[in-house]
Amino acid sequence: MTKKILLITSLLLTAGFILILLLNNNTYDQEKFGINWNNFRKEHNIPPLIDNWSYNNLNALLEYSNSDISSRGHIKKYINLSKSATGSERDVFKVNNYIIVSLYERNDKNRVLYKIDNPKNEIINIFQVEKEVIDSDEANKLLREVGVSFQFNQSWDNHLN
Repeated sequence: MTKKILLITSLLLTAGFILILLLNNNTYDQEKFGINWNNFRKEHNIPPLIDNWSYNNLNALLEYSNSDISSRGHIKKYINLSKSATGSERDVFKVNNYIIVSLYERNDKNRVLYKIDNPKNEIINIFQVEKEVIDSDEANKLLREVGVSFQFNQSWDNHLN
């Protein structure tokens, strides 16, 4: 029952967010931040978009994901197409008993790394759970444990100063 309530709440919040963005029509075209933006991502140490992932187009929010939900490592990328301060990319990594989330905000270039406890390897809504801010060293250590080659550099630690 609790999972149903969380799912319904999540869907309503997402729908409301999309409605606001549609009414403002202040969004980029989805092609702007597709695979062709991976060169920018590489130059700025942002996890790349994987070319064989499937995606859901929720108008102002793109959700790319690995089709193998049991996989570990880089499993999702959310791209918020808003031209406002909410324009961002979130990458989700499944690592043993944790979820690592990276947040890159396009307008002000803020970067933050989060760790979410997930000891039961449940499917969780990353937008509605407690997150612990971590540094790049801790994130990289966890990513190496599951063979992820992408490593965050220290530019992701600026929020800790």
